[in-house]
Amino acid sequence: MRLTASRGDLAEATRWAARHIPAKPTIPILAGLLLETDGDTLTVSGFDRESVGQATIAASIEEPGTTIVPGRLFTDIVAALPAGIVELDATEQEVTVRLDDNQFRLPVMPDRDYPALPKAPAVSGTVDASLFAAAVADVSGMAMSQSDAIGSNQALGAVRITAAGEELTLASTDRYRIAVRTIPWTPEHDDTGSLLIPAPTIATAAKALAGADQVSLCFNEQGSNVALATDTLTLIVRSTDTAFPDVQALMAGEDAEAGSVTVDPDDLIKAAARASLVTDRGKPRQVRLTMRGDRIEVSARGDGPTGRSSVEADIGGLEDDYAIAFNADYLTSVLSPIDGPARIWLHAPTKPALIRPVDEDFVYTAVLMPVRLTHA
Repeated sequence: MRLTASRGDLAEATRWAARHIPAKPTIPILAGLLLETDGDTLTVSGFDRESVGQATIAASIEEPGTTIVPGRLFTDIVAALPAGIVELDATEQEVTVRLDDNQFRLPVMPDRDYPALPKAPAVSGTVDASLFAAAVADVSGMAMSQSDAIGSNQALGAVRITAAGEELTLASTDRYRIAVRTIPWTPEHDDTGSLLIPAPTIATAAKALAGADQVSLCFNEQGSNVALATDTLTLIVRSTDTAFPDVQALMAGEDAEAGSVTVDPDDLIKAAARASLVTDRGKPRQVRLTMRGDRIEVSARGDGPTGRSSVEADIGGLEDDYAIAFNADYLTSVLSPIDGPARIWLHAPTKPALIRPVDEDFVYTAVLMPVRLTHA
């Protein structure tokens, strides 16, 4: 293989593919990046048995071919090179990386040992890349940590993406929080479909893909390969095959609530942060919200100290001194995606709260379980 390519394009390609090199490969060959030429393009692939990251860039191909290079070292070398045109010259024994006076020789890895890469299914539709990245960011933080999302809880560590008509709905939950966001998309056909992808995987991918105009989603049957792709970057990953909870069934209707408060989310987040400064480090930060006329009093207590703050709110249907408590970090996570006033529907202090933006054009719903708190 012999070719030349832009250092900037090659650096982006290797950085994307290297994200999918396993930290501790079960077989040594998976520590490598696969380089393949096709016509006037170079494709760089990384594979960790669970997902494939592929990047395709323009290149001037003098001799086509395939080679496997030490992945992380190759990525670091390309990243360290100055701007310019990189020359790659690979033989059966080594690959030479050259740009002006900078030259590196690396041993190649035996391509006969590299496993066959899974293929992406057909494209199901496209979505605005930046909007998709924002929606993923809004819901992915509510997924269960990967260390806990094992066995029957595997789906709780994932983001579910469902297509129906011209809407794409993203959802995640860890049982204490639920977040659901709906955005428009352009389907290729009328069939519905769904993806269930580990939250860290899709959060990292969506952020990296946000610079493109469109992201193509490739749905498939549950438990099989699905894909996200732009013109140059592709992620192929196996969809989680455990059942995702019926989150809609867990959401009480607005008319079932005792009352509601309308508040600026940023103001409430800051008030909770101030009040919870007194809480004991290493323990969950818990805050109590108490209705006081046209204000919400936010209070917290540590091992001795107490803290109070307050925020203006439009309160309807709730008696004065109505109180409910939440984990402060969880409260922040469900309110943060909302830009503009939020309405929080409340019932009994032991029942989950329903949270939505006042702006109906921003289709987002969250549910937050309260905590039992006897002080503050």
